[in-house]
Amino acid sequence: MANDALSQLSYGPTTRAPYGGCASTCQATRGTITTAAAFRPISRGTKVISQYFFRAREVGRRLWVRAALISGLALVAPVLAPFLSSILPDAFLTGIGIDQVRTLLDILANSMLAVTTFSLTVMVTAHLAADQSASPRGHRLLREDGGTQTVLATFVGSFVFALVSIVVLQTRFVSAEATGAYYLMTLVVFGIVIFNILRWIGQLASLGSVEATIATAEEQARSTLRTRAETPFLGARHLRPGAAHDSNHSLLCPSGGYVRHIDTGKLSSLLEDRQGKALLEVLPGSFVNTGDPLAHLSIVDLTEEDAGAMCRCFVVGRTRSFDQDPIFAVSVLTEIAERALSPGINDPRTAMDVCDRLNLILDAFEDEVEPEECAASLVFAPSLDLFSLVQSAFEPIARDGKSNVQVQAHVQSALKRLSEHRSSEMAEAARIVSGRALAYSDDGLLLAADRARIKAIAPVKSAASKLDG
Repeated sequence: MANDALSQLSYGPTTRAPYGGCASTCQATRGTITTAAAFRPISRGTKVISQYFFRAREVGRRLWVRAALISGLALVAPVLAPFLSSILPDAFLTGIGIDQVRTLLDILANSMLAVTTFSLTVMVTAHLAADQSASPRGHRLLREDGGTQTVLATFVGSFVFALVSIVVLQTRFVSAEATGAYYLMTLVVFGIVIFNILRWIGQLASLGSVEATIATAEEQARSTLRTRAETPFLGARHLRPGAAHDSNHSLLCPSGGYVRHIDTGKLSSLLEDRQGKALLEVLPGSFVNTGDPLAHLSIVDLTEEDAGAMCRCFVVGRTRSFDQDPIFAVSVLTEIAERALSPGINDPRTAMDVCDRLNLILDAFEDEVEPEECAASLVFAPSLDLFSLVQSAFEPIARDGKSNVQVQAHVQSALKRLSEHRSSEMAEAARIVSGRALAYSDDGLLLAADRARIKAIAPVKSAASKLDG
């Protein structure tokens, strides 16, 4: 049994953290981890995103799910018609004939088939354009956009409503008294369709453009960092570098991939039942091979069934997820800037815009503070690696834009601002990346005056000292 003051493993900027799997079984090995220091006092409460909510949200982001839900509502219309007719005025019910309703439904069915086909074609074309001109990861963000999915799902749902209603009316499943109610419901569907068509027209103007993709990626990066700030250390306690803890078991990854989500709340509840504690070896975004450790445990007895249940708290897949992975969210913006700097596109202004946006995003970041009441008090997680965050944001742009003085100026201006950040770790990371960016600019800029200009902006004046250090 471990002491209450658990320790933390040291995670340097070059340390590769393994990834965990979500298979039904997991191995456990014996071992000991030794470290030494105390934990920071706790200050505020947090909420943990459960694995069930994570999976439900991922399913909800798929286009066919929304289309199926709205189409399912259309199937309820025949059931609602008799109830609705009981509250409508008799004059309204008797003034509507079945031919009038069928005419509206025919118009709706014919038009929605064409509108849906056209809209899907436009969406696919726009997404492919975003994939080629911005970033494949940016294309993923556009594909999961809720506004576009709702519009398309409305078109599909209205088409299904029209088809179902035509069949119901032809089979005389609905009484003559309920025809007026069907007419009213059809008018409501028409209103919803018209509203979404106007909304769709507004979206078409920018759908798939680089500017819209950048805005979407920026909002995702802000959202991910905001979530991290609201749930510091993934809702667990801080695993500080240098603290000491003895572990007697390790959870091993049953299948390789990227860690997409860690349900620290569920893991903590499993540990509470077994009087144990866990030190996370991986964070969301890590890549692991089969057999890599997911976490180190201090627990009285760990059966294969217990290990499998704990291992399933780690969701692993072939692609990274934005929800708990700020570094991945930020890197999507960086990829757009890299694509803009490629010789085939040659759009340095986009790279400069991305640098400025990254500056604002990271400048708003606050240090993680251990909460007073942790949702996962028996789990200990390392803090976000701010060096990797800053490096992932700016170094690829500095490398690919090393021969463009304007791009280098924007990179160094952003790093200079971050070198004055409230977080000492963020400030130090910015200075290190600034030194590396200077090395790229020294190698790429031909004019001595341009190199001097960049050094005057940079928070560090010597590239060699930072690279050597």
